[in-house]
Amino acid sequence: MALIRELGKQSIPCIVIGKKYIQTSRYASVSLKTKSNDDLLRILLLLPQLIKIPLVLLTDDDRYLQLLESNWEQLILHYKIPASLENKQLTDKTTLAKIKNQTRVILPKTFKNYKEIPENGYPIIIKPLIQQSLASHLNIQPKKAYICCSKEEVLKTIKILNKLKFPFLIQELIQGSAAKIYNVLLYRNSNGRIIVGFVSKKLRSFPIGFGTGAAQITEKNDMLIEESIKLMEQTSYVGAAEFEYKFCNQKKIFYLIEVNGRFPLQCSLLHKTNPSFISIIFQDLIKPSKAYNQTLFTENIVWIYF
Repeated sequence: MALIRELGKQSIPCIVIGKKYIQTSRYASVSLKTKSNDDLLRILLLLPQLIKIPLVLLTDDDRYLQLLESNWEQLILHYKIPASLENKQLTDKTTLAKIKNQTRVILPKTFKNYKEIPENGYPIIIKPLIQQSLASHLNIQPKKAYICCSKEEVLKTIKILNKLKFPFLIQELIQGSAAKIYNVLLYRNSNGRIIVGFVSKKLRSFPIGFGTGAAQITEKNDMLIEESIKLMEQTSYVGAAEFEYKFCNQKKIFYLIEVNGRFPLQCSLLHKTNPSFISIIFQDLIKPSKAYNQTLFTENIVWIYF
């Protein structure tokens, strides 16, 4: 709802559309609840016929981002979207693992199969390459990630995922609690202009382990911003991106865990770190700018998810 609030304060009309979760906001002109993705897509294709002004499409949900990507050719004809299909160089975990890294952060080592894991390489982590929300119809629900401390546990997990016909990624496990995870929010437009939203550090996650950040605090970290920008420029990334890093105490270095190609849940932090971030993106999508805008940074702002 933070996206709607920031746009609504600028008197920009907002239409909110959602399937599983929807709530009204005084900043939304219209709020619509849909029963299925087909309904949602129908509405998205109908709106341009009814509204004859430029339309911008924003989301902070992976499910809806995938919907946009799956129907990209249709939607991009009618909407300005802060994303690109080419962004999968970073947002796709398999592709990200193969990228030629030219930054000061490290990518976790990826194993092609369990036979590549050395005896002293445990524990490792296995990541299903499918969102839990997209598997809601199945009797067996995959975890967001599986930690395996032995070859036997790896084989058992692989058997489960193969039975579900889920692709997966096997990587080294970066040790540490949720408090070692950092997020960087950036936006890069088609002209290469980059806007910094914030850097935040997780305080708590729910569920514990690989859950959503339930509490986060802003923290200044120019290095993570600089290295994230390098990756965006290296891949010609266009749109919003949330970089997730984890600091390894043992090696004293940051690992890049993943890149999300949508706005994060904790967008409310922008109210203190860069209040114009969302509205600048909106205006930029209508008319891309070549200017560079630096963030108005504030430390120690806490965000709690209720």
